[in-house]
Formats: sequence, structure tokens, C-alpha cells
Amino acid sequence: MQNRRLETLAIALTVTGAAAALLWPVLEEARAVERAAAGASQVVTLTALSAAGAWTDREIRAGDYWTGGFEPARPVFQVGEVALVRLKSADVHHSFYSPELGIGPVDVKPGHVAEVTFTPREPGLYPYYCTTVCGDPHFAMRGVIEVRDGDAPVVGSGLPSAGRYWLLPPPAAGASVVEQGRWLFYSKGCATCHGWEGQGGVPNFNYTDDTIPALRKTAANVFLRQPEHIEAVLGLLRQGVAVENFEGELPIPRFFMVKNQFRNVKKLIREGGVAGKKDVHGPEPPLQMPAWSHHLSDQEIDSLLAFILTLSLEDRSAG
Repeated sequence: MQNRRLETLAIALTVTGAAAALLWPVLEEARAVERAAAGASQVVTLTALSAAGAWTDREIRAGDYWTGGFEPARPVFQVGEVALVRLKSADVHHSFYSPELGIGPVDVKPGHVAEVTFTPREPGLYPYYCTTVCGDPHFAMRGVIEVRDGDAPVVGSGLPSAGRYWLLPPPAAGASVVEQGRWLFYSKGCATCHGWEGQGGVPNFNYTDDTIPALRKTAANVFLRQPEHIEAVLGLLRQGVAVENFEGELPIPRFFMVKNQFRNVKKLIREGGVAGKKDVHGPEPPLQMPAWSHHLSDQEIDSLLAFILTLSLEDRSAG
């Protein structure tokens, strides 16, 4: 009898402990929000999820991380009211940046909560980003903050959808260089900045040119002026020959200049680049060219360039 009572007590204590372990984070989070919101009339908690490529306003529980279904949050705030954004990470180091609202970049580390207060002054849609490369879905980690003046919603999406580009299956074995490059262009997230057809035009706040330039002009930028010149260079790339190292001759005027420009473009892809600021005293543009040297081989970079050159051919055919 005594043993049975002890077993019952042990089970009760175990269940109570498990319930407390589950409830404690919920209660502690509620108390933390209450304390933080003392000086703010609007409070939103955003959690970064690298695997989902999203900042979500849903509370993440133990098994939620892998279940999916997370969409980019669209927080809503009111003009003239103090807003508090609480930022958390469910996995790795992130950075939160919304330059048009004067927020960040804010370091967001696992196990910590970063808090930012601001008072929006104008209604509109204000993009936000993750600016620390945090995995393959990094370039999808963007969304918009909606600022209203009253109850009427602000119409529009603010940013084009990135989709789940990192899940795109690779081409079949034996695929052409151009097909390999097409897959890299989409699966690595290049299209999220350069446009799904390489048309550019994606807004980049305080960038010298306002929007990301079109990749369809790449051929002209490397001095390939005619379709037959583009095809000649594509012929080298299809053979696995690095254009900048080719020792022979091609029927292209000033081919040495083409080779130099190829060398420069590949260096930019490998090492990345800094977007110039329109207002030198203003914030950094949120979209920067990352370094790909640790993610793409030279052969993959050549495949990527082969695909980009075909975009220039498509432009000429359309014209």
C-alpha cells in the first residue's frame, strides 16, 4: 500500500512538473511583454525562422519549428502612436532592418530578445529585412510593416513574394550549362533581388539607382554587343572553358576587353559588393551583394553567367 501511494505521488509530481515546464515559458513571455509594453501602445513580437525563410508573429512552440506553414508577418501600427517591436530568433543569428522606419540593423540572437521602439509618422508600407546571411532561405526573410492612419488598411503587397526558392529541385543529370545556371539563379535566391526574369527593378532604399539593375544588360556591360558575339562566348562556357583564361581568338571586337570584364564580374560574384548610397548621410541600402566564394565554385559561377547571357539574347529576340 505504501509503495502504491509513493508511485501515485511520483506520477502526480511528474505530471505537475511537466505542466509547469510547459506553462512557465508562456507565462514568462506574457509577463515580459507586459513589462516591455509599459511605454508603448502597440506591441508586436517577431521571431526569425531560418528554415522557413520568414519573420513570424506566431509564438513558436517545441514542435512548431519543423511543421512549416509560416508566412512573413505583416505587423500593423498606427500613425503617431509609440510602437514596440520585440525580436527573437528560433535558430541562428539574424539581423532585423527597416531603414525607412529608422529601425536597425538590430542583432537578433538565439535565447535573447531585442526590443525596438519607434513612432511612425506617415501611413504606408515599409519593408523589413534580415541582413545577416542565415542560410539558404535568407533572401526570403523580408516583409512589410503596415502603418495606418485610422482603420483603413494600406492597399498593396509592398514586396514581391520570394516563394520557397531554396526547395527547387536540381536539374537532371547531364543538364546543359545554361540549365544548371538557371537552377542556381533561382535556388540561390538571386531572383529575389534581380527579378524573376532578370529584369531588375526591385526597390533598394537609399541606393544610388533606387532599384536593383537589370541583369538582362549584362552582355552589353561585358562588351558583347551582337547576338553572334554572345553565342560565341556561350560556346566557350558550354565547353567548360573560363572566358577570362581563354588564350585563343574569337570573332569579337576587342575580345581582350570582354575577358577583362568577365574577370571583374566573377570577382564581384565571389567577393560581393557594397551598394552605393544616394544620400551619403542616410542609412545603408538593405539589399547588398553577398560574397559567394564559399557557396559557388568557379564552374558554377560560369554556369550562372551562361544563363544570365541567355537573358540578354531573349531581350534581343523580343525586340
